[in-house]
Amino acid sequence: MGRHLGRLMVDRFPSEWDPSALDLLFPVPLHPRRLRERGFNQSLILAQILANSLAIKLEARQLVRSRPTLPQSDLPLGKKFENLKGAFEVRRPEKMEGKNILLVDDICTSGATAQEASKTLIKAGAVKVFVYTLARSVLH
Repeated sequence: MGRHLGRLMVDRFPSEWDPSALDLLFPVPLHPRRLRERGFNQSLILAQILANSLAIKLEARQLVRSRPTLPQSDLPLGKKFENLKGAFEVRRPEKMEGKNILLVDDICTSGATAQEASKTLIKAGAVKVFVYTLARSVLH
């Protein structure tokens, strides 16, 4: 399914975004423990398809989840942002300096993951971070 859904994201890539103006593409990382449990990172699968199709350099190991967090889907809205504070770090901040970055995730519920990961990339020196997700949930 990952390849099919990645192609769907390529086909629906926002027309107002110029892929040639994007320097780096990052998948939202999983904590190593969660990656071992799951066996794959769904955001990485989507990011690989996008990077190859749009000719954007994929950086799959620079943004890391530095501490384990509870699954966002298990938390009430008010706790989602708190859960992710300080959860990400950039391994080599000098690679972010002055870059426009595309951050890819599978689903956006509250926006907490995208917000915290984007803040981390901006703090490391990125100029802009564009967030592209496969799906968005409707909050009630």
